[in-house]
Amino acid sequence: MLEKDAKKILIELIKRESIMGEELAFLIHKSSRSVRTIIKDINEQMNRYNTSIESGTNFGYRIKEHD
Repeated sequence: MLEKDAKKILIELIKRESIMGEELAFLIHKSSRSVRTIIKDINEQMNRYNTSIESGTNFGYRIKEHD
């Protein structure tokens, strides 16, 4: 089960194509480090659905489906 902050992150990622970590941190009132930790936890749970949150320097975070 996802915690409240994880749900907020997923909602923001669904609403947008991508979002920078600093903006996510601001939106959920946590540090950038906390965002990384939460995303790691989300990815552990989403692995079974062949989906993950990936990050890049040019686009921030985004949801990616794997084949």
